[in-house]
Amino acid sequence: MALMSRREQLRRSLVLPNALRVKSNESVPEKERRMPAVDPFAWAEDFHRWALQRCIWRDRCFGGVASLHDDFCGWAIARNEVPCRREAFEWLLRHAGMFVVDGLVSGLILRQDFEAYSDFSPGT
Repeated sequence: MALMSRREQLRRSLVLPNALRVKSNESVPEKERRMPAVDPFAWAEDFHRWALQRCIWRDRCFGGVASLHDDFCGWAIARNEVPCRREAFEWLLRHAGMFVVDGLVSGLILRQDFEAYSDFSPGT
C-alpha cells in the first residue's frame, strides 16, 4: 500500500461541517475544477479554522469576497501563517459549497458584520 503524502493526510483528516466541507473534484463541474496556480488545499485547514472562528453561516446573508479574503489574510498573518491569494481563497469558498457570484458569497458573512447588522436592525 502506497504511503499518502502529508498534504493528503491533512486533507483527509479535516473534519468540516457540511457547509464548509471541501468537496472532491468529481462532484464539481469542469469549469470550476480548474485549480489556481498555487495548491489551495495548503490553506484548507487554516480556512476551516478561520471560518469557524470569524464567520457565521446564514441564509439570505451575503459576505463580500474581498472583505472575507482581507479578514482571512489578516487572521493568517496574526498567526505567522502565509496568507493565500484571492484566486485560491475563492477556490476554497467554492469547494466548501459556497455560491460565489459578482464578488459576493451567499450564506457566509463575517461574525462582526452580522453582529453589527443585528444590533441596528429594526425591531430589536
